[in-house]
Amino acid sequence: MQMPSTSRSSSSANSSRRGSANGQKENAGKHSPLLTENLVKAVAQVFDPALVFKLSLRERGINTIKPYSLYGCINLTEIDLSFNQLDRIQGLEQCTLLRKLSLIGNRIERVEGLEQLENLKVLQLQQNFIGRIEDLNLRMLGTLPNLAALYLQNIDGLLANPVTSEPSYRDAVLSSLPNLSTFDGERKPHLTGYSKAAMLATQAAACSDSYASIDDLDLPKPTPWLVDWTWDEDMREVGAKARHITSDLKSTRSKVNQCKMLLDAVNKELGNNRKWSARK
Repeated sequence: MQMPSTSRSSSSANSSRRGSANGQKENAGKHSPLLTENLVKAVAQVFDPALVFKLSLRERGINTIKPYSLYGCINLTEIDLSFNQLDRIQGLEQCTLLRKLSLIGNRIERVEGLEQLENLKVLQLQQNFIGRIEDLNLRMLGTLPNLAALYLQNIDGLLANPVTSEPSYRDAVLSSLPNLSTFDGERKPHLTGYSKAAMLATQAAACSDSYASIDDLDLPKPTPWLVDWTWDEDMREVGAKARHITSDLKSTRSKVNQCKMLLDAVNKELGNNRKWSARK
């Protein structure tokens, strides 16, 4: 007489588990003002935050990263928190493997909370409320050994933070962060200055009433790639270097073969010693 009751209990438990799982999936798609560990699990569809490597939480209305909510994400390498309502950068202390952090389109007024992110390579902060050079916290950013790309606006000047209009903005950033390979979308910013030149050209064009064509530009005369190249002499030099490299390769190959022979001899001797030990 007890069996039907047990069956009903089991069925009820299964339904409860299914309802919980479905509810978790539904909640993953809803906006929440708090970034919590449960939200991370729901969005990533995992039970252990340590299994999360890349996480996208774009456009979820998040205004606060709850303390310790990301502490379990010890293997996280990329997180996208763009187009939320965050006004502070916090809660990332344990994400020491993080390589890319996207915070585009939030309400952040100061760069902070990144001191532990020694592996961070890309930091995207376009369209925030950073208004002063001091708020960039350049001294702290300079301690991040792998930081290679920093964005506070797009290369066309769109999605800009107010600080980008400061006259000393570019020089202050590049002098404090000499290892940047990409700055506001510009590659090799220490060498090129393309974005600054483009901005000046745009301003000049806007102020000019006359039409300027490409023929009006004073361009430097290009230097031929093969200038000073003499076929016979330089080809002999190339041939000499090639022969030298070939000789080095042959010598290296010979040494590798000798090492292999020595290793075979050692393995053979070890085998003999094992047999001798087994007989004793």
